[in-house]
Amino acid sequence: MPDAVIDRNLPKQLPSFFLRYFTGGQTPAGHDHEVTLALRAFQPIINRLCLLLTNASSLLVARRVKGAVMELWAAELGVGAETALAGDARIVLECVASGILGLMAYRAETGMRVSVEEIAKALAPALPDALAPILKRVLEAEAGSISEVVHA
Repeated sequence: MPDAVIDRNLPKQLPSFFLRYFTGGQTPAGHDHEVTLALRAFQPIINRLCLLLTNASSLLVARRVKGAVMELWAAELGVGAETALAGDARIVLECVASGILGLMAYRAETGMRVSVEEIAKALAPALPDALAPILKRVLEAEAGSISEVVHA
């Protein structure tokens, strides 16, 4: 599977969306409506990824998608795609990426009968609100460590 196909179907806006809407803080008015609209906008891209993950080369696709998710998170917090994530940041992102891939595979296995919105409603706000601060903390710490090495 060419990387270009995966890259075209990767929802690159999801890390910034996640950090913007799930911060572990108070929920602003209109939050649920905005999240619903955003998830509906992401659904076609996510549907294509779900289908890509169920074909014969799904292991390779899953590995590439997971790597791309990690690169997106690193870029979102200024770590840079050229830097390999390690330590706590890698552990947290492995958990998040594996969970996302599992949910996408589940959707494909059920013929897309479970919508992205249904999954989000089942997990939100508790899981995203718990993960967002952890992701911010570990990735910012990772970025600080890398910055110290680069500037030393």
